[in-house]
Amino acid sequence: MSRRPPAIDRTLLVALALLLPPLSWEAIGDARHPDAPSSAPRLNLVWVDVLGTASFALPFAASEAAAVLGQAGIATASAVGTPSTEVAADEIRIVILDEFPGGSPLSKRVMGCTRRGGHTRTTWVYLSSVLWALGLPDRGGRGLLAREREEVGRALGRVAAHEIVHVLAPDLPHGRDGLMAGRLSRALLGCNRVTLGAREASAARAGFAALAASASSSPRAVEVAAEAVEPRHPRR
Repeated sequence: MSRRPPAIDRTLLVALALLLPPLSWEAIGDARHPDAPSSAPRLNLVWVDVLGTASFALPFAASEAAAVLGQAGIATASAVGTPSTEVAADEIRIVILDEFPGGSPLSKRVMGCTRRGGHTRTTWVYLSSVLWALGLPDRGGRGLLAREREEVGRALGRVAAHEIVHVLAPDLPHGRDGLMAGRLSRALLGCNRVTLGAREASAARAGFAALAASASSSPRAVEVAAEAVEPRHPRR
């Protein structure tokens, strides 16, 4: 029987928001990818860098997530939020933490997670695990070369895209290879271009269509983040 990861103290996350510098909702802006239909509804992504350690990577991450989802026919718009930001029915929140809670040696391999069972609009990505997977020093991005910062952002965006697909298509299993595999290699995180498979892209589009329809019928619906319970873990 697998152990559940210890819950993150939600009060702590909200308190941390008071220590962060003000973040603009327009800091990232529209991340529509050229491959996404220009007239299509947009999937709104809210990026929350809890400790402010991944700010150098957010523009690259948003661009890469837009590229992956855009090639699947889903246009995105990205904004920056805080840990206390509520998520509207047509938004998905990507929370960036330093590391996966638990402290076990295996926790280094967990790059992201999403709550099982659907009905969630929040996913988590772990910066230190992504740095480890890329073979880069875990100093919160300090001392990285410009190309390494871009590499980290691209990898964060790919892990985020993996988790966003789990949010949109919670019944979609991990693939045997590619971006939706249960383990993501350094080569996949760092290569020039990745795409979703046809079945994965179709499932993501269907999930987004359902999300957009739900948002239209209940535009005021919001969700406060819940901690991941027995999450899926894309690993190196």
